[in-house]
Amino acid sequence: MVAQSMIDKDLRAEIRRLQSTRRRLARLAAGEHLALPQSVVDYLDRLRGLGVEERYIEMEREASIMIAAQVPHLIDSVIANKHEQSDDPDMVKLYSLLTGRRAARSRPGGARLEGLDPHRASACRQAQH
Repeated sequence: MVAQSMIDKDLRAEIRRLQSTRRRLARLAAGEHLALPQSVVDYLDRLRGLGVEERYIEMEREASIMIAAQVPHLIDSVIANKHEQSDDPDMVKLYSLLTGRRAARSRPGGARLEGLDPHRASACRQAQH
């Protein structure tokens, strides 16, 4: 009986945790300005300011929703790291390349990768194919 009682207690705790996660996801999905931490909203606005396509920003938003729902205590440090990455001139160039990818594909020679860190340029070339 003791084992069954412990299992029941653990299951009830897991159900409460899952219900809490579901409620957080519903709030977060309602809109970035309504439920996401201000650090995420600021980061998404920063990406918009860099000219990043909305499609990519939406992916970042969805990823942030999942992080905020699953590990809310880590979201601010994750976003701080993303801000640091977006301070890197090579990352800004990469965002520019990703944003201009459609237009670049229509031009002979594709996107220009000169001046980009060789590892990031290689990754970008692979993503284009």
